[in-house]
Amino acid sequence: MRVFAALLAIVLVGAALRFYRADHQEIWGDEGAKLEVVNQGMAHLFWPGAEVHPRFFHAGLFVWFRLVGYTPYALRVLPVLFGVLGLPLVYVLARRLLRSRAAGLGAAGVLALNPFHVAYSQDLTMYSLLFAMLCLSGYWLVRALRAEQPSWRLWALYALTTLLAVHTHYYAAFAVLAHGLFVLVAKRRSLPAWVGAQLVVAVGFLPWVYQHYQLLAGQAVDQVQDFSLANLGRIVGQGALGFTVGSTVPAGAAWLGWVFALVAVAVLVALIRRPATRWAGTLLALWLLVPPLLVWVFDIWLQHFGERFISMSLPPLLVLLGATCPCLARVAAPRLWSKGAGWQRPVAASLVVAYLATSVVSLKAWYFDPAFLKSHYGEMMAFIAARAQPGDGLLLDGPQQAILYQIYAPPGLDHRFIPSGSVLTVEAADRDLPALVAGFERVWLVLYGAPASYDPDHQAEVWLGRHGYKALYQSYLGNYVTLYALGEPATPALTPADAQFTAGPRLVGYAFEPAQAAPGDVIYLMLQWTTDVALTTDDTVFTHLLWPDGALLAGSDSQPVSGTRPTSTWAPGELIVDRYALLLPPDTPPGDYAVQIGLYDLPTSTRLTLAQPGAPDYLILGTIRVRP
Repeated sequence: MRVFAALLAIVLVGAALRFYRADHQEIWGDEGAKLEVVNQGMAHLFWPGAEVHPRFFHAGLFVWFRLVGYTPYALRVLPVLFGVLGLPLVYVLARRLLRSRAAGLGAAGVLALNPFHVAYSQDLTMYSLLFAMLCLSGYWLVRALRAEQPSWRLWALYALTTLLAVHTHYYAAFAVLAHGLFVLVAKRRSLPAWVGAQLVVAVGFLPWVYQHYQLLAGQAVDQVQDFSLANLGRIVGQGALGFTVGSTVPAGAAWLGWVFALVAVAVLVALIRRPATRWAGTLLALWLLVPPLLVWVFDIWLQHFGERFISMSLPPLLVLLGATCPCLARVAAPRLWSKGAGWQRPVAASLVVAYLATSVVSLKAWYFDPAFLKSHYGEMMAFIAARAQPGDGLLLDGPQQAILYQIYAPPGLDHRFIPSGSVLTVEAADRDLPALVAGFERVWLVLYGAPASYDPDHQAEVWLGRHGYKALYQSYLGNYVTLYALGEPATPALTPADAQFTAGPRLVGYAFEPAQAAPGDVIYLMLQWTTDVALTTDDTVFTHLLWPDGALLAGSDSQPVSGTRPTSTWAPGELIVDRYALLLPPDTPPGDYAVQIGLYDLPTSTRLTLAQPGAPDYLILGTIRVRP
């Protein structure tokens, strides 16, 4: 009864940590890809080309999505439930394998506080389900191998849970291979039964792999490299720290992850040295070590490692740590250790306190530190919603944001997706974009994902830069939003200029209007640049509207022509027309405001000075009068 009460308390604590702020992370790229798969119906769900992963998790998400819709917290409840399920499952695995309730409680307790598992229990991907399936697969394997008489029922349950595991993630096969090596080394008489179970798995899995193979083969990179022990060390080290103290722990405390990893190794050695526990130690050793070795081999072709890719080794690591964390009952199973347990109590207590402290610190950062946010798409949409005006429109460039837009769409703002074929050439942009921006006075352009895959030459920005004035730019983790003021104002004749910037371009003309404006108006600014020699750097243009005391009232920074014509691409003698818009704040008081421009080197933030001796690093073009 006390064991049940302790396990229930652990499960409740673990559940609370996983349900708490489950939506503090915005839906991000991998999660959006899963939602895109399940959003398009049953046929798309099982279409091999829809996504690179097998579909067991997706099938559950398909049903769940239709129950809860687009609400981020409700969607995340599904992986949270799988994460909570892992707590009793790791308990029964550790208890069965080590024949110790205390070790089972220890493993469940370590999992309850584990930052890696908490994070992926709040992630709309398959990793919390994978952990649960691997625990079940390992549990039924131990039951089948320890049965006094061969049991087809136990082997069938092992085959079923193994089949579900590999249908959750392909890398689950690495844990299955570790199981097979253990049977071959330590339980050879059970090898025929294990092979028979794998034949069942093969019948249920290989047809899907056959259908999916072409897409999987396309994931490999063109160049094979980094087959080195250093890369293996990186994989093992990143996994060891991620699985113990978490990737959000401060750098100064990360060394404790190595302490916990060494403790697990010490427990493993102790298990293998004692005849009574050698069987369990051998299984844990192979299960722990084989998956990282195989991921290392596959990383030669894939080259995008993350610690989640070796999460097949998390169950055995938690079982080993659980054997050293017996604070919920007594010192963990003294028979797992050599003689004398007096020194083990303070050591175990110290480890418990250290693990609890690092978990609290790591989880606090996970829940609250914005540095660990994976996506800012919702923040980007909120930024647009707070600044949108009547007559604004939203252009979405990048098809992968479709599902995210459904979740985070700014209310009341008309939007249009740019078809990929409309931005592949200049002619296509001239043909299609006028209809897409028709009726809008201003356009918010959102680029999401890798433009090389849908707008390789940034034709949307080029076209809008030619037919509008860039007023605002904001970047969000590689995705960005740009505001263009449309409509062709009656541009006055360019005022000639001859302002040469040192080691940079030369301003040969400019115009801005209106000369008088009201608060909230748009100031349209046109610059004409050229260069006499080829430029080797890419300079950023700043356009500022300054208060009488020189403070910044409004401004816009960009590489020329909405970022599509870096200065290093200019040919000597070429004339570059560069347009900007400056937005007057609605509360701008009456007065005269200076229009200032200049250039700077973005990596160093160093401004270019005018070429005349003693000249400043900016140019004042004139003033705008704001009337009441």
